[in-house]
Amino acid sequence: MDFEITIDTIFYALLTVLTGVLSFLLFMFSCFMALFFHGPVIDDEAVLNQRWHLEKERRKRRDRRRRRRARREQRNNLS
Repeated sequence: MDFEITIDTIFYALLTVLTGVLSFLLFMFSCFMALFFHGPVIDDEAVLNQRWHLEKERRKRRDRRRRRRARREQRNNLS
């Protein structure tokens, strides 16, 4: 086997190893960023619950308005 180790082979071996290490570190950094610095997590149940409460408040207000209107009309009809 005729294989001689020159400065070039050592340089390219080190370059290859360094590239691999740097790409692995970049991958680990991106995993860390994805795990800990992600955007807001949407909780579907909380959103539905909030909508339900908003609808409940709207229904309350609407019913109150209807009762007031009915009382007013009843008073107007009596007089």
